Parts: sequence; C-alpha cells; structure tokens
Amino acid sequence: MNIDTDKYETIPVYITKQNEFYVGDDIGKIEAYKDIDGLIARSQKVVWVNEGDKVVLSPYPKKMFGGMKDIEIDVAFPVVHGTNEEDGTLVGFLKTLGVPFVGCDVTSAAVGMDKYIQKCVLKDVDIPVLDCVCFHEDDYADMEKLLDTAEKKVGYPAIVKPVNSGSSVGISMARNREELTKSIDDAFTYASIVLVEHGIEKLKEINCSVLGDDSGAKASILEEPFHTKDILSYKDKYESNGAKSGGSKGMASVQRKIPADLPEETTKQIQDYAVRAFKALGCNGVVRIDFMIDESDGSLYFNEINTIPGSLSFYLWEPSGIHYEQLLDELIQMARGVREACDRSIDKYQFSNALSEIWKLIGRCNKYIDETMPWVLGKDESRRARLACVMYNLCECLRIVSILIAPFLPETAPKIQEQLGVSGEALSYESAAQFGVLPPDTVIRKGETLFPRIDVAKEIAELTRQD
Repeated sequence: MNIDTDKYETIPVYITKQNEFYVGDDIGKIEAYKDIDGLIARSQKVVWVNEGDKVVLSPYPKKMFGGMKDIEIDVAFPVVHGTNEEDGTLVGFLKTLGVPFVGCDVTSAAVGMDKYIQKCVLKDVDIPVLDCVCFHEDDYADMEKLLDTAEKKVGYPAIVKPVNSGSSVGISMARNREELTKSIDDAFTYASIVLVEHGIEKLKEINCSVLGDDSGAKASILEEPFHTKDILSYKDKYESNGAKSGGSKGMASVQRKIPADLPEETTKQIQDYAVRAFKALGCNGVVRIDFMIDESDGSLYFNEINTIPGSLSFYLWEPSGIHYEQLLDELIQMARGVREACDRSIDKYQFSNALSEIWKLIGRCNKYIDETMPWVLGKDESRRARLACVMYNLCECLRIVSILIAPFLPETAPKIQEQLGVSGEALSYESAAQFGVLPPDTVIRKGETLFPRIDVAKEIAELTRQD
C-alpha cells in the first residue's frame, strides 16, 4: 500500500452495480474480485449516515448484539471510473452527506465527463479542440440522414465516441459509410448521445497530468502512450502487459515514453494548455489531460480530460520527485482545504446575515429616535435610558460580529469598528454616545461599560410599540 498507514487509516469501500456499499477484510484485495459473489457474501453491507458533526458508515441491517461498529469517515477518496461514478454522481452524493472528498466537485466532474460540453468550455478560453457534431437517440431513428450529416460536417476519417463514456469504451475510427454505420451503432449502445469528429491519420497522443486546486496548479512532465491501432483503445489500457495475468494497472501498464520526445516549445505549450484547461473546468486534485498532435501539419488539439485518472497518474509525478505516497498525502490535504474553505463560506454567510439583522434593529431605533426624541427627552426619562441601553447593546453586538468576521470580511470589519469607535476593546459610554442617544458631556471612566446586557429585540419591540 502506497499511502502512509502511520498517518491514515484506510477503509476500502466497494460499490456494487446495484449501488450498494460494502466493507470487509477482503474489499481492498484485487484478487478477491475474481469471485464477486463470494466477496460480497463475506463482507458487510453499510449505509452512509450523517450524524450532525460527523458522517459514519453504519452496518445494515444493524444487529441487536455484536456486529460491526460504526466507522467515522474523515475524507472520502473516490478512485472509480465511468458513468454514475466519475461523472459527478458519486461526489454529489458525498457532498450532500457533508463528507470532504478528494478530487473534482460535481460540476467539473460532470463537464469533464461530457466530451461535447468540455469542448464548448475550452473553445471559449482559446484552447484548440476538434470541431464535432452530436447526435441524439431520436436522430438514430433516421440513420441515413444521420450519416449524411456526419459525412457533410466531418467527413472521413471520422472518430465516433459516446459523449460521456470513459476508458475509450465505444470509441472507434470510421473511414467509409459502412464503418461509420457500425461505429454509430456501437457507440449508441453505451450512451444516448454520440459525438463524431474528424479522425487524425498521423496521430501522436500526448498526456499531461495537472495537480492543484483554486490556489494554484502545476503540470507534470509529458508522456507519449503507444497504441496498437488508430487510437489508444480499451485493450491498450487494460489488456496489455500485466493484464493477462490479472495485474493490470490501467494507464500505468500502457507502453509509453516518458518524457515524451517533443521540442521544448511544444512541451511548454501543452503544459500551459493543460493548466488553463484545469482552471477553466474548475478542477481540483489530480487529473490527466490527453492531447493530440497531427503530425501531418503539427497541429495540436485538446482531446479529453480524465478527472479521476487511472493510477492517479502517479508515474507522471515520480520523475519530478513527487512519489506516490506524497501525491496521496497532497490530495487528502487538498480535500480538507476545500472543506475548510466551504465552512468559512458558510460562516461568512451566517455572519453577514447576523450583521444585516443588527443593522435593521439599529435602523428601527434611529427611526424611533427621529420621530419621538423630543417627547422622550422631555417626558420620559426612563424610556430614554432604556433606549440608550438598547443602542449600547446593539453596538456591543456589532463589535463582537466585527471581530468574528474579520478573517472573512477583511475590508468590511475595520469599517464597522471605525464607525463604532472601537478596535476590539469593550465599548465605552463615549462609543454609545456617538449615536446621539445620550449627552456627550456625561463623564465616565474610560473603558468602563455603562449598560447591562438585555434582550435587544424585546426591548425595541417594547419601545416602538404604540402607546
């Protein structure tokens, strides 16, 4: 195991095709998946439970006596591929539960899985992509019209892809109408939308990994994976080298050249495009971005992004001195950082709401002062004192809020403190007098507060009630 077991306790979780979750001693052993029914039989089914300040994996059904205890989860590390997993579905589930997770969020994962939408986003930031045409299931009903459109807009050779599949599943090259028909038929078995784009004959594929988050991102060295046919296929990825003996590591087992044999200028251009695409798609964690070079004219194109890359592209980071254990550690810390930033946003929202409510109360008091101050000053000394007490307490509330929100609203907090005449110290009589409620010439020792704490909302309701 590459993760630091002294620092982290790992709990492998298996998700079945029926969307059930299992844990157990053998869940993390790859050889156990040769007999999935047997693996499930000796494992424990669990459900995710949010218990307020924590999320746990709880055995289901729960036994009255004995059995597995709840497992508290600090961070989820999705290492899954394909539809309903890599497309944002799983992280959406985790986000709803409130579990910090490694990698891209719902939007970037979903866009990263949809080959057409990601093209639209990247074209908008001037990253070169191949033009394409999309066909939906209702287009499939008139195959001849579909083929005519594809030939007119794309021509041959053409690459046909399910719009949202991974691992090169359902992707093929077509050089004539008969092959295009077969490719379209095959692609529609994997998705309800199919994309057709120009196929590059003299193709060189180049991959680059990107590691980072909102605070910054960096590109890895480049690799050139070798393929057996026109494109890097599922067979190249999962049935080459160690795959026949059950030891495939996905992209880690593909034959490749690292670093890719490219001019320095091209290398830098690809790395720049990779980082820009990472930011444009709103990614987080580690991704792998695949590029295409048309060797007939040197044109460079973005091909696709893998938001949960095979083997987490560790082999592209090790030559730069970032070993697998360190990579995993960085990804976990990024996940925690995203959660903390989210918590700060929630706190900022709550503080802003509190601040807004306090200003509303002050507004009601000021209105009351404007309308009734002559009568208050001349007729009701006790009410005047109560109003002063209310204003002081509001000032105190604002002071506390301004101190609490200082880390989140660095520009607003000092302005509030300046207006109140405070800088973290307890409000004095002079501070309350700024509001014109009490005569400023009244003497009181500096720093000594004048009024007790009260129920501000209740007092204002009493004071502003019509007699």
